[in-house]
Amino acid sequence: MDEVTQTSECALISAVEAECFPPAEAATREELAYIKETTLKINELLKEFFLSMNLKLVDFKIEFGKTADGTILLADEISPDSCRLWDVDTNQKYDKDVFRQDIGDLIETYKAVLARMQNK
Repeated sequence: MDEVTQTSECALISAVEAECFPPAEAATREELAYIKETTLKINELLKEFFLSMNLKLVDFKIEFGKTADGTILLADEISPDSCRLWDVDTNQKYDKDVFRQDIGDLIETYKAVLARMQNK
């Protein structure tokens, strides 16, 4: 699956199902199931949120952690640094790829995302 056709949901499901984290070391199968379920919920919320700003969520990265008592929690921020966001109509990139591919000013790009959030 290439970058353009890959969806955030497919990427996250394949990562969890591939068991990127050895269960014996990082998480039990039950904890992985919880992480997967939570990630799918986050995916749906983020897709709706960004779509309301005419942005397509291409994919995203989040990390989970475990507290001392074993509670699993989201241990990461959600920002244009951790998401790939493209304009729905033009496919213009509004994420870190602007810097990686040297196709614009990253600060101005992030300000544009913030402006869309503020105008929502």
